[in-house]
Amino acid sequence: MIYSYFEEEIIPSFYDRDEKGIPQSWVKFIKNDIAEIAPKFTMKRMLDDYTEQYYLPMYVRQKMLADDGFENVYELTAWKRRVLRVWDFISLKSIEVPDPAMDKALKLGQSYTVGVTLDLKDLSSSDVGVEIIFGEKHENKIESILEVIELRPDKEEGGITHYKAVIDATITGSFEFAFRIFPTNPMLPHRQDFNLVRWM
Repeated sequence: MIYSYFEEEIIPSFYDRDEKGIPQSWVKFIKNDIAEIAPKFTMKRMLDDYTEQYYLPMYVRQKMLADDGFENVYELTAWKRRVLRVWDFISLKSIEVPDPAMDKALKLGQSYTVGVTLDLKDLSSSDVGVEIIFGEKHENKIESILEVIELRPDKEEGGITHYKAVIDATITGSFEFAFRIFPTNPMLPHRQDFNLVRWM
């Protein structure tokens, strides 16, 4: 793509010169690049990004963890231990998805419901998140992730929790899907901080 862009647009514009020998199209490219791109590559922009995306959030998190004699650190550590103790014992009770054999193909714009019922053992729905992942398949291989949708807790009785999501069919085609579960806690800075995952 880069070679084609050079061959078909950049290089011809450089050699296409007016009677004064000035490549007008080339100059237009350069002026546009300076106006549109250069401001995004300044030291100020980089420092602003580091401050807003990393330093300030980490300062707020550090303060939250250190408050009240690091009480939140002890609470988060105890929660991680509790999740680790039962994680491998969480079991799938049922999955609810449209059945193409029964329901025929879904129509564009039609809504459908997906659901998962889990036995969370000692955990609650606030400890475990559920997602459905859609992928595009080519020659028996998933080539790309198209969409990730989180399911919300619907019913919870004695450790048995049902999650569901209502999804609108917005693209056409035949897709693969899978469900996965992951630990969730508002004190986690990101998922990789507690990188457990189970595929259903």
